Amino acid sequence: EQTHRTLRVLLAEDNKINTKVALKVLTRLGHTNTIVAEDGLQVLDVLAKSPNGINSFDIILMDLHMPNMGGMEATKLIKDTYKDSNVPIVAVTADAFEDSKEKCLNSGFTEWLAKPFRIEQLHELLTRLCHLDASDN
Repeated sequence: EQTHRTLRVLLAEDNKINTKVALKVLTRLGHTNTIVAEDGLQVLDVLAKSPNGINSFDIILMDLHMPNMGGMEATKLIKDTYKDSNVPIVAVTADAFEDSKEKCLNSGFTEWLAKPFRIEQLHELLTRLCHLDASDN
């Protein structure tokens, strides 16, 4: 039973299988309003074309290793463009050693999530970062 609002998610992921898995997990958690971008450039384009820019979304799930522009570079540009935004940007990476949590947080990410992640991990992260609880309107 869903007792919380449906989040507006921007998912940046170039791998089709990872995208499919993430969309399935988000849907199971009740979050069906997801836009997918395949690289950092598409993320910036989606934000630029959204009526409220980054505030059109509740959270951005950002893969770090994508063609054309990776997650680190895209996040830096987002932070430079939307300086006053509190929208969380989560680094999602399969390379948990190279892309250390500390390096990601120092690069402007709000939080860090290692792939593959469990549904419970994503649920906890979304609940905490997007302030979801039973009293949500």
